[in-house]
Amino acid sequence: MKYLMMIAVAILLVACGQTEEEQGAVDYVEPLSPIEVELLYDEEALESGENMTFDVLVTQNEAPVEDAREVIVEFWQEGAKEESDMIESTNEGDGVYRVTYEFLEDGLYFVQPHVTARDMHRMPLYELTIGEEAADQEKQSFVEYESEIIDLSLFAEDSIQAGEETTLLIVVEHKDKPFTGGVLTLEVWQHEDEAHTWLDTEETDVGQYEVSHTFADAGEYHVVFHIEDDTGLHEHIHEALIVDENT
Repeated sequence: MKYLMMIAVAILLVACGQTEEEQGAVDYVEPLSPIEVELLYDEEALESGENMTFDVLVTQNEAPVEDAREVIVEFWQEGAKEESDMIESTNEGDGVYRVTYEFLEDGLYFVQPHVTARDMHRMPLYELTIGEEAADQEKQSFVEYESEIIDLSLFAEDSIQAGEETTLLIVVEHKDKPFTGGVLTLEVWQHEDEAHTWLDTEETDVGQYEVSHTFADAGEYHVVFHIEDDTGLHEHIHEALIVDENT
């Protein structure tokens, strides 16, 4: 199965004359580090009728990614995803990709950068309130959750479409090391759902977990990642997924 994220594979060549102990010693090789995407903007300038600047910062291992293949930022008002605006960015250097956008009226909006770089794809989702009450409301980001001890990246094959089984790949690090041997469970629901769906993942490689699921309807889904192990660790990470209409 081909993922948008390429996983490094280590091949051990054993030379003739090595002892059994030497042959059995295999060093751990870390998988390719995921790209990180962050949306930067002036929170105090959130108002309608004005051109606003949004910078998408793309990094990998804390270094700027200056060769992204595509960075597009999608804007839409709540309840009007089908009328969203897709804005292509300009490469400003140092891993910064810039767009400008005008919100035509006050209200709740979603902003989602779509970043393709180095055979990976990230699409964090941000929720912004435009208008007089914006200054009193905290910026929300379902995807860019940062825990002091957990770093989680979510990958999928191409776009996620309603009615089709999708395999999700989740890469988890705990204190800057692969999180392995623990339990990762996904809690999935849409905004108005009373019932939540729980999905058990399988660790397919060190620090990498997979789960397959069919999303019945298109739209925005909440996903909470429950991360536990036998040391008493229990972290919750809240992200969002956009499921497209089946074409």
